[in-house]
Amino acid sequence: MDPKPKKTEPVSYSGAGGWRDLTQGKTNKITTGTTFLRWLRDYSKGIIMLLLCLGLGFYVNSKLSDTDTDPEIASANESRASYLSKVLFKTSGVLDEQWLSNAISIRQKKQLMAVDIFKLKMDLENYDQVLKAEVTRVFPESLKIDLIEETPLLKIKLAQSKGDPIINLVSLNGIFYEGFGYSSEFISELPYLIPYRRSGKSYDPVVGIERLALLMESLAEAQIDRKLQIKVVSLENFPGEIGMPGQIIEIRTRSIPRILFGGFTDFDQQIKRLQYILSYLNGQGNPEVERIDLSLIGSAAVQFKEGRIGSF
Repeated sequence: MDPKPKKTEPVSYSGAGGWRDLTQGKTNKITTGTTFLRWLRDYSKGIIMLLLCLGLGFYVNSKLSDTDTDPEIASANESRASYLSKVLFKTSGVLDEQWLSNAISIRQKKQLMAVDIFKLKMDLENYDQVLKAEVTRVFPESLKIDLIEETPLLKIKLAQSKGDPIINLVSLNGIFYEGFGYSSEFISELPYLIPYRRSGKSYDPVVGIERLALLMESLAEAQIDRKLQIKVVSLENFPGEIGMPGQIIEIRTRSIPRILFGGFTDFDQQIKRLQYILSYLNGQGNPEVERIDLSLIGSAAVQFKEGRIGSF
């Protein structure tokens, strides 16, 4: 007799290894060391590129963060977008902010970087009273304007085609200008200038102004200018040409109508003679004098109103 066959139970598989799971691509793969190395080899270039991109991104981000935190760079970036809110104004003379507001025009709500500082400098220096102008930006919101003005030495009366003559100031550089900002008292104390008239040419700027300025400075140091009360300075006979003989700078004062200086003769020596003559006249009771000529070589001559002439 055949033995009775054993009853076997059907084998059933469940989990990720079933057919249904296989068809859905969910099978569990067996990972070995060789498989991992093969996978690493296949994807190594991609991983390297990914790491490089991540490193580059980190570097750029750190630099941007440094820029944002750097006070100077952050301030500069902010300043480029800031608006002009005030003007810092300084001058060596008498011009004020009211004059400045009329001299230049700056549109409100204008970015500081949009202000043309070179044009402003030229506009300011176009005024005869302004010798030099410096315009700079002061971040984040200011404009700095520094002026050097002409220094007034004399005044001049200029005729007009219509109306009364006008008074201009004459600077140490021989420039004529209106003299905005000076008081009437200051202007009244300045002596008048009679300039040398060049044939067919204007007398602005004044020729020989350097020698005249030196003479006026020397008289002030000797404290003679206030004592004599200079009213007029005449350059009618002073063309200011070195080497030409007979050039005279004439000064007219309240007490002495005419004092003649040699234009290119040593001023200190002439002033010493003048001091001696004034001292002598004072000892003589201050007789009226018509003219003192200091331009003579080696001596000076005094003409009195009575006609007598003395040599010193």
